[in-house]
Amino acid sequence: MRFLFSLIGLQTSKALQNYEFLRFPIKAPGFKKRRKHKANVLYKIMLFIKNVFLLRNLHKRSFFTILAA
Repeated sequence: MRFLFSLIGLQTSKALQNYEFLRFPIKAPGFKKRRKHKANVLYKIMLFIKNVFLLRNLHKRSFFTILAA
């Protein structure tokens, strides 16, 4: 029974430590939130264009398979 209570106490102390860390996170030097890089935006645009072309090709294929059937 003591073991069980010690386990519960350990879990609650861990939870409290995590809660304190979330409330007051460690501010280390050089630990800044970086801005999203502009290359990320270009990558997403290219990904979008690629997906559009893939979807168009998919629709064309399905259209021609319907005609062939």
